[in-house]
Amino acid sequence: MLVAIRAGLGKVPGSKLIALGTRPVGGDHWFARILLEADYSQVHAAPDDAPPFRLRTIRRANPSYDHLPSLRMRLAKEAVEARRDSSLLASWRAMPLNQGTEDAEVQVLIDAAR
Repeated sequence: MLVAIRAGLGKVPGSKLIALGTRPVGGDHWFARILLEADYSQVHAAPDDAPPFRLRTIRRANPSYDHLPSLRMRLAKEAVEARRDSSLLASWRAMPLNQGTEDAEVQVLIDAAR
């Protein structure tokens, strides 16, 4: 689909591609390349080493936080859930904090008896 959209950009003078999303895991993903190669890009993300539940961290990735009460309530609820359930921490870092991490934790069980 991206190829078709880019091809269409050349057909209308002055047209622009606007892509919204969360940072992908790897730099080889098309969205990561657009963020690096675009004439203009804007990224709101928490630093990878930032404490995940600190208000300053959450605000850095969510610039509308102070202006949207519904966003504040939703993020507060998700933060509580991610603190309680370690399996939700990966999606908390990937989505609300936009840290470019996997959104799911892979757990492997090894049966030592075999």
